[in-house]
Amino acid sequence: MVATHNAVRSTGLGPRTRRVVRFVARFVNPMVKLMAGRRWMPVVGILHHRGRRTGRAYATPLGMRPLGNTFVMPRTFGEHASWYRNVLAAGGCVVTYRGTDYTLVEPEVIDFDSAGAGLSAL
Repeated sequence: MVATHNAVRSTGLGPRTRRVVRFVARFVNPMVKLMAGRRWMPVVGILHHRGRRTGRAYATPLGMRPLGNTFVMPRTFGEHASWYRNVLAAGGCVVTYRGTDYTLVEPEVIDFDSAGAGLSAL
């Protein structure tokens, strides 16, 4: 698994903005999950991970692209995103992308130039 580094110009969101994003995600994510990870959906996959404190299973729709034998997942909300922290703590995750499940281990943060090859203009 690969996630992009801070060189991607990550934004620092304040607590109020983070609350709004979480609120909106409660309604948007279930709709996006209906399409994400499907064979015909090359832009959004589903990241399956466990909560680092609760052990609860999560399925997070996330923009991702394959890069070699791994995936690039931009950290849109920076290093404080729960999915990112959970995957780091667990040392891996499962990704559903284009109808296939992939087990990813040893997450690595890379810079934008290294990840750029796997990211499209979208």
